[in-house]
Amino acid sequence: MAYPPSATPSGGPLNIADKWFGGEWPELVGKSWKLAKAMIELEDPYVRVFPVPEGNFIIEDIRGDRVWLWYDPKSLLITRVPHIG
Repeated sequence: MAYPPSATPSGGPLNIADKWFGGEWPELVGKSWKLAKAMIELEDPYVRVFPVPEGNFIIEDIRGDRVWLWYDPKSLLITRVPHIG
């Protein structure tokens, strides 16, 4: 997977920090993780989305190209606000 470009289509600089660390999707809480994954990938093709059942462990590093999707393993619904990081 390629990283995002370093310039806007008009040639100006792209503020990667605003794009990467500003992305969150509160409207997806309570939705199915499969729908949430598809919506995030459609909106931002530069991130990788990883579904994680509540109760599991994840690596604690912060990445600008990753979204954890925390979901209830019984209902398969998103339990936390998905965000980049």
